[in-house]
Amino acid sequence: MTIAQIKKFPQNLVDCFIPTKTNNYTPYALGRKALSTYSAILIAIKVVVSILFIFYPNLAYLSDVTPDKLISLTNQARQAQGLNTLVVNSKLTSAAQSKAQDMLKNNYFAHISPAGITPWKWIRDSGYSYIYAGENLAMDFVTAQAVHNAWIASSSHQANILSPNFKEIGLAVVCGSLKENETCVVVQTFGSQTLTQATKPTLAISPEIPPKKEVQPKEVSYPSTDTIPPEPPQIVSPQKDSFITNSTPTISGKAEPGSFIDLLINGKAIDKTQTKEDGNFSYTIFSTSSLKDGSYELRARAKDKAGNISQLSELSKFTLDTQPPIIDIANSYVTFNKEKKRLDIFTYVQEDAEKVSALTGSDQIELNNNFGLWAGSINLKDGSPPSVEIKAQDKAGNTILVPIPTQGKIQSAFIGPTKETGQNLNVKANQLSKKLYFAALILLACALALNILVKIKIQHPSTIVSTLLLIGMAIFLILI
Repeated sequence: MTIAQIKKFPQNLVDCFIPTKTNNYTPYALGRKALSTYSAILIAIKVVVSILFIFYPNLAYLSDVTPDKLISLTNQARQAQGLNTLVVNSKLTSAAQSKAQDMLKNNYFAHISPAGITPWKWIRDSGYSYIYAGENLAMDFVTAQAVHNAWIASSSHQANILSPNFKEIGLAVVCGSLKENETCVVVQTFGSQTLTQATKPTLAISPEIPPKKEVQPKEVSYPSTDTIPPEPPQIVSPQKDSFITNSTPTISGKAEPGSFIDLLINGKAIDKTQTKEDGNFSYTIFSTSSLKDGSYELRARAKDKAGNISQLSELSKFTLDTQPPIIDIANSYVTFNKEKKRLDIFTYVQEDAEKVSALTGSDQIELNNNFGLWAGSINLKDGSPPSVEIKAQDKAGNTILVPIPTQGKIQSAFIGPTKETGQNLNVKANQLSKKLYFAALILLACALALNILVKIKIQHPSTIVSTLLLIGMAIFLILI
């Protein structure tokens, strides 16, 4: 570039966008040749994008991924390994459908949502009570075989598909817009509502010896002039808002000596007992009373020998909890960092757990809870990965101890998402083309505004009309 051209550059730039005498009051950017070039470029971009859609079809409309095909492929893979086939469970299917819809609605593709919701919430909300559970995700695939091949090629996804712990399956394929892409997301859920014999957890609780059933007293009425009702009984045990871990709990209290005590749980009479000479009474609830784990309201009333009945006792609420927390063994894993001599421990425990610890030999650490995921780290002295046990305790004091195998890599059925990016080229090209159209629209509108406003008395109607037509074409290309 010569010195003369450099000196003329500012004026040429002005002539490109501002109407002047030099450009005959028509900016070069809005000249016929320029407008024709713009039109050709915009049309060429649309042609290229259309060709890409031919070779890479829109996944949301042409996807061959269906639940039946994926379930069939999964069971074929299990049968080839001598495993049981998985039975479709409507609750797991509902959980998969809810998870897929949530990912599209909240614009994410991950096991844990931006709000911290874990996969297990969807399964629990569907009404499925699991001992083992797992989840596989995929998106941007055109065929079911491609999804299955990608899962099998991933060790963590394959671990779900070929896990002997799972007995049931649910699957959902939902298409829509995710992160500005038209795509189909696949959610595959696995579950089992019973423990396998080989991996049944060991409960860290002592066995209980049921007490002998008491002989119930018989009421005998005696002639009497006593018409004063006895005082309401006082319930000593269980205490208010207490937890009971014994499946045959004992109710004890005080009332008028020799009186008969009616015991009511949740407003219904369950049985009766009699006070001793010192006014104390005791009654053991046997398993035949069909008390299941849960919250209960206990009251009592006394009936003296004259037949006078007291008012109900003060309400005593208690919670019967005889089962320890459930540790999601299939989704518990340990990462061994050899260089840092550190174990990173992750485990999922059901919601009623109050304290979860990791034990490695003589070392024990408390794990931190994050939306049901309990995690923590242990620094090792000798650098070799020891055996790890997870200990979980609920509010009632029930405890469970489960061993977790440790290796130099993650042991997990909690897997990462799988995507196939090659099929997404058409979507990205379409997004880029719309951005180019929008930029062209802004530039043309600004240039036209300058052309009209700078020399408002000197206008070329043909330039204005041609520019408006090109702006209209850009808008049309954005919309289609």
